[in-house]
Amino acid sequence: MLEFPDMARLEAFYHGPDYAPLIAMRQAATVSRVALVEGV
Repeated sequence: MLEFPDMARLEAFYHGPDYAPLIAMRQAATVSRVALVEGV
């Protein structure tokens, strides 16, 4: 679980170049779902 100060920063991280290789590895190795939850 990751926590971010706001949804804009979460989306910047998730769609950013630093996380892109990790998304590719995750998608190649697993079947998963990602939930972006605001206000929890």
